[in-house]
This record gives sequence, C-alpha cells and structure tokens, in this order.
Amino acid sequence: MAEKMVVFDFDGTLTVCDTLPYLLKGIGHYRGGYYRRLALSVPWLVAYKLRLIPAGKSKQRVTSLFVKGMALDDFDECCRKLVDEYKPKLLRPAVLEELQRRLSDGDEVHVCTANYSRWVELFLHPVKVPILATGLEVRDGVLTGRFSTPNCNGEEKWMRLKPVVEEKGLPLVVYGDSKGDEAMMSHAQEKNWVK
Repeated sequence: MAEKMVVFDFDGTLTVCDTLPYLLKGIGHYRGGYYRRLALSVPWLVAYKLRLIPAGKSKQRVTSLFVKGMALDDFDECCRKLVDEYKPKLLRPAVLEELQRRLSDGDEVHVCTANYSRWVELFLHPVKVPILATGLEVRDGVLTGRFSTPNCNGEEKWMRLKPVVEEKGLPLVVYGDSKGDEAMMSHAQEKNWVK
C-alpha cells in the first residue's frame, strides 16, 4: 500500500522549459499559417502581460487560434510527431527517473500541469500515471478551441488536487519549479523545487 502521494509538475519540472510554445508552433506548421496565427495571438498575449485579462483567458484565446476546427485524430498525430522530435531535448531524464523511482517504491504518483492532458500523456509515454491538466473541449471528434476545464495553474492546481489528496489520505510530496506550483506546494509535507 502506498505511503505517500507524490505529485510532479510537467513544464519546467519534468521538462527543461515550457513545452506549450513548441506544441503550438508544431500545430501551426502542421495545419499551415503558423505566422498568421502567431500574429493574431499577439493582442491576447499583450493583454495578459498588461494584466488586462487573466492568464487562462489569454491561453484559451491563443490556443483556439491554433487548434479550433482541428480533428482530434490530427491533433494526436501531430502531438506524436512533435513528441518524437522534442522529447529527447526537452525531457529532464533525472526527474523522470525520480518519478519512476517513486512508482517503483509504491508511491501514489500523479502529474499536475497547466498543459494539455493529451499532450502530456503522449510526452510521458510509456510511463502511465494519472494526469490532472487543462482539458481541451472536443465535439464530434473536433477541437472547439475552448477548454473543457479551467486552466490548471496556480490555485486551480490545488483545487484539482485537493479531492485526490483527501481521498488518499497520504502525506503529500510535490515536485515543481515555478510560481504556478506554489499553491500545491503550500499543502505539501515535502517540497522539491526543480531548478
């Protein structure tokens, strides 16, 4: 039986940086019109930087410009190709080994991330752990460009994690790297900052 619940952030913790720009760039090139989509993203990114809109709203608007109307099968195919290209240079082998060690020790291991669950799942394959992440809404096999969950960052990470922690009733161990991880870190009995 597990003695600890261990939670890993993804971007900047299991990877060396935020992988979302790589994902969106890859989708832009896959679908065509990358630079047009990037230009249309600028107002939303500026509005977020000026604190005129929350991060989640900016992220959803930018994501929509890249994925809206894309078949889920195409999104998955694109993600697989991008994982093959980027995983060797973006993954932190030492942190992935730590995740695998925790699994081997019998700990209850989860990944909690602001990134998209399907992307993270493919990126971590063949390692399989529950992933708490930002969901992309799909209707009739097509991405709508909207989120199916709130943006899983900051306080939302803890809101998503809390029911699982309470259900398991285990001491919480967290691995993270940024301000977005502070809320879940604040509830952890063991904090591991990855630099």
